[in-house]
Amino acid sequence: MSTPIPSTIDPSCHSRNDELQELHREYPEWGVWRSGTGRWWAFRTGYNPLTISQLRAGCRLIVQAESLSELRELMRTETLAAQRAG
Repeated sequence: MSTPIPSTIDPSCHSRNDELQELHREYPEWGVWRSGTGRWWAFRTGYNPLTISQLRAGCRLIVQAESLSELRELMRTETLAAQRAG
């Protein structure tokens, strides 16, 4: 009888990957990554670049957060701000 090998894969990894895919679908104009310090970052891609007026209005190219849910909220806020600044 063989002994089961314990899994070394973090089970939260699958839900995190699902959440990352969902973020990409919701916000295709943003790229997302996690730094070596564990913080989550999002940057605007060339998909829908900011205009000069949006930059002057204070729209950010990069946001960072402690969690994916916090990052999602920042991305939503920045996307809405860019739409308002038109």
